[in-house]
Order: sequence, then C-alpha cells, then structure tokens
Amino acid sequence: MAAEEVKRRLASGDYVLVAPAKKAKSETLRRYTSLNHLAQAARAVLQNSAQINQMLSDLNRVDFTNVQEQASWVCQCEDRVVQRLEQDFKMTLQQQNSLEQWATWLDGVVSEALKPYEHNPVVLPKAAKVFLLNWSFYSSMVIRDLTLRSAASFGSFHLIRLLYDEYMYYLIEHRVAQAKGVTPIAVMGEFASTVKSRISPDLEKEEEEDDEEEESEDEGGDLVLQSSSLRAVDDEKDSMEPPAKLPRTSFNLHSLTDSTPS
Repeated sequence: MAAEEVKRRLASGDYVLVAPAKKAKSETLRRYTSLNHLAQAARAVLQNSAQINQMLSDLNRVDFTNVQEQASWVCQCEDRVVQRLEQDFKMTLQQQNSLEQWATWLDGVVSEALKPYEHNPVVLPKAAKVFLLNWSFYSSMVIRDLTLRSAASFGSFHLIRLLYDEYMYYLIEHRVAQAKGVTPIAVMGEFASTVKSRISPDLEKEEEEDDEEEESEDEGGDLVLQSSSLRAVDDEKDSMEPPAKLPRTSFNLHSLTDSTPS
C-alpha cells in the first residue's frame, strides 16, 4: 500500500478502530470459550435428579417477596413480570429440562424483554443494557438469600448463575448487533473505542492535577526551607549576642567557715 494511502486512511480515521477491534475479538473468543466450559459443567448438574430436587427445595425457601421489595427500588421492575419469571424458572427446573431447553427459555425471556424496542435500533442497545443489569441484580439477590440460608445446593446455583449470566450477555450482544446490522465483534469494538475516548481525557486531567500537586509541594517545600533558614539565622543571632550580666554575689567567709565542720 502506498504511503499516501496510509496517510489518507489515518487522516480519515479508518485505523482508529483497529486496536479496539482486535481487543474486542480476543475478549469475545475468551468469553465464548468460558461459556462453553460453563455449559459442560452445568450439563452434569442439570442431568442429576438428586441435585435438581435439592435445588428446587432450596429455591422454594427463598423469600422472593423480600427480594422483590429490595430490588424494586433499584430496578423498578413490575411485580407481575418478576413473579412470572420466578414461576417459569421453578417450573423449568422441576421438569428437569436439558441445557438446550434452558437456552430456549432464556432466549424467550430476552425476546419478550426487548420486544417493545426491536424496531428501534437507537433505543434497543440502552434497553438491553438495562435489562442485563436488572437480571444480574436479581440473580445476586437470590444468591445472597441462598448464602444466608446456607443452602446445600449453593454450589450448583452458583454454577448455573454464572452460565445463565454469561449466556444472557451473549444473547444481548447478538440482539444489539442484529438491530444495528453489524457483527457482535463490531459492537464490542465500538464500545471499546468509546470507553477509550472517555478515559483518555480523564487520564490527561489526572496528569495535569498531579503536575499541579507536585508544583504546589515544591513551593511548599521551599517555604518550609525558607522558614527553617530564617529560624536558623535567628538562632545564630541569639547565640552571637553577649550574655546578660549576672548580679555580683558577695561571699561571707565567716558563714562559710562557720558552716564547715571542725
């Protein structure tokens, strides 16, 4: 490629997303690998009837009313939606569905949540992020309740939660990419470049503040040195002044001789 072509692309910003895109691609591959490992581990749990029954028993002891009261202030989700998701989750768990059936259920949850925004590619990404945050918050509250109750199936729930959160992220990523008409890696690359552009001014501002602090510290140090030098000069002046005259003392030899023991 000619040097002029390189300069033109640099000037037009064609190379701006190269580094973020590479980083997004590596992170995406890493997440997909992690998702595959979690799926293999969770499959063994979902195929174990004893573990499923224990999970269902522990889940029925969770105080979902308290969970909704605490989470509604943050997420502002409708009670009927949360209750329906709770019942659907318990029913799917009780039926001992396969991992593929769980994936279908999760895909349906995402589709219903984003249905009002599916024809608005501008609003959909923001709505998808809000849904993902709400899902993660509710999951954390349920895991918290299971932890406080020392649930025997806590390990299984923790594994399932990791898998479902990762798969939800995967679904949201693809829905946003589909709405924008781009690839998922392009979506993450765009996000990475946006974050980088936001961080760069902050870093420059922090460097300027650090320089100002160093300058103020240097000035403060000079003031301290000056004050200490002035104090040393004052002390030196005091030491050069002649000592004050002491009052003349008369000695009574008789009293001294009288007080001397014979």
